Amino acid sequence: MFYMNYLFGLILLNFIFASPQINLHYTDWINESESNYVLPHNCLRVAVAISEKSTYREITSYCMDKLPTDFHIEKHNSFPKFTFGELSKRNITSQQLYLWSTPIDIVERYQFYLNQLSTSYDKSLETQIFYNCTFPRFGPMCQCEMNYYYESQLSLYDIIHDYYNRYPYNSTSLTCYIHLQCIRGPSPLCINWKEICDGRVNCIDGKFDEEHCWQLEINECNDNEYRCTNGQCIPKSFFRDNRDIPDCIDTSDEYGIEDSRPSECYGGEPSFKCEDIGYTFYTLLKPSPMCFTRYKSIDGIDTENNNVFLGKTNTILSKSTILETPQKHQHKCHRGLDLRVWLNDEKNLTTNTCLCPPSYYGDQCQYENQRVSLTIKFQALSDSWSTLFAIIISLIDDSEERIIHSYEQFTYLSSRDCKIKFNIYLLYLTRPKDLTKNYQIHIDIYEKMSLIYRGSLLYPIKFSFLPVQRLAYIAIIPRHNEKRQSCSDSHCIHDKCIAYYNNPQNNTFCQCYPGWSGRYCAIPYTCTCSSDSICIGVSAYNRSICICPINKFGYQCLIAKTICQMNNNLTCQHGGQCIPADEYMSSSNKKFSSICPKGYSGDRCEIVDNKIILTFEDYIVLSQSIFIHFIAMTSILTGIARRRN
Repeated sequence: MFYMNYLFGLILLNFIFASPQINLHYTDWINESESNYVLPHNCLRVAVAISEKSTYREITSYCMDKLPTDFHIEKHNSFPKFTFGELSKRNITSQQLYLWSTPIDIVERYQFYLNQLSTSYDKSLETQIFYNCTFPRFGPMCQCEMNYYYESQLSLYDIIHDYYNRYPYNSTSLTCYIHLQCIRGPSPLCINWKEICDGRVNCIDGKFDEEHCWQLEINECNDNEYRCTNGQCIPKSFFRDNRDIPDCIDTSDEYGIEDSRPSECYGGEPSFKCEDIGYTFYTLLKPSPMCFTRYKSIDGIDTENNNVFLGKTNTILSKSTILETPQKHQHKCHRGLDLRVWLNDEKNLTTNTCLCPPSYYGDQCQYENQRVSLTIKFQALSDSWSTLFAIIISLIDDSEERIIHSYEQFTYLSSRDCKIKFNIYLLYLTRPKDLTKNYQIHIDIYEKMSLIYRGSLLYPIKFSFLPVQRLAYIAIIPRHNEKRQSCSDSHCIHDKCIAYYNNPQNNTFCQCYPGWSGRYCAIPYTCTCSSDSICIGVSAYNRSICICPINKFGYQCLIAKTICQMNNNLTCQHGGQCIPADEYMSSSNKKFSSICPKGYSGDRCEIVDNKIILTFEDYIVLSQSIFIHFIAMTSILTGIARRRN
């Protein structure tokens, strides 16, 4: 008994002296013999480095591409381990396991076990093992370890962001796009996805990289859209709105020939601004030291420093000096993260593997992924500015199964996020993607507090020959109590017919009841969402897609969020409503935000808004309606007026 109390005391001390929290996602692996799909597994999810004032949000998953069956992990006693039964007797909660860097699947499985204790339950769950890892080790059996960690790093966000700052990517080998028949030249030369439809034939065995690109050249955009130089269409309001992240894949909406690629893209953290944009021009205006390997020096070109790159002509002007220094860090994983895996603790036997960002895959993240890179901005009408929404964005196909290839879910609050663009990666289930299928972006919108369905949006994906689909949209959230267009589909079975809110072609879909999936809701599955959540479908993992109530999270909505229940609900002032933060806000230290009543603002509704009170004398006769215009002169407009004078 004393030993058990001592061990749990150590766990508590570890929590008090806060080490970084690292929770792996998708550790319950579906055996490759049971699925023909490429399913990401053992993933770390972290927000991309952004400033507080930034107008975009992005979360990246770093996933293991190597199969779990390739690692033979020996059981060990290097760390304390407990059965679920022992944990429950000590009144350990699932939220405590979450804070102790336990994989999400194990946390939810433990909570499921706790929920079943009062009834008949699966006895096998009682003996399941929880490994209490000590940082920097983490994972289901504490088999994972980050190779680069400093004591000053207090979170997974700090670890990953600092890694790319300390060790800028400068590879001696190439990443390749292998899903196109193309001989680029002698090995190791290979085609890069950015060379497809760039206006030049890069394959020496044929025009395969430019074969279908005429479709882009003749593409026409709507009146409310801006046409990128390459033929892509984006909302007009996205034109010249953010130099950090162009919405055109060729950057023509933000960059002219006099502009430069953002310097942080040279070796920095993988993100939309760097991985999914094809820059054609870059210059350095002042000397700066660079480190590179001699293998990067070709045909007498010494270095990229002080060069001017003209992408359209492939011309390089060079004037520099080489100073050879030993290479201190080698990027085995290209743009990914290097991870150590402990195979046998007693024999000190380890191996290294890679966690790849969405743009890459392979045992060294050496291959370029086919993907959808979506930038989307939402607009809510005035009746919904203070309504919190759950947004579910899915990549689907037009098969009978209506397969959900991948999806992302986040919350949206207009009063907080009206200026925010959300950058989202969606991946296909097969490599290469099936070109016989049509793919679409399907968006479901629910009110988060009440879980009431608001509506769905559909965005077809054109130009399937492109390896990277760079899409940009503005999505209008349906009005509260919006009268939905009626529809009927005799093929729909266990469902109801729903018309898409934004589709002028009056496209409809069958919204399946829980436990049914497929185009016509004829395919049964077992819904594993918690009883207080909503089950809206099933992913390719054979996992239910759940919409959680405001105080729950996790893939099954089994883990409690307690931040808003702390301090006797005094987290928000002046009657404000507390909202727990989700992953898309996790780059900051904010654990919650607030829905403030009229007249108040701030993270805690602590700020009393400025207001103008108009009063009229009794003798003034007022009409039934008065139009009052309030004009605010911004600093930008003031500056323009001064320059004109």
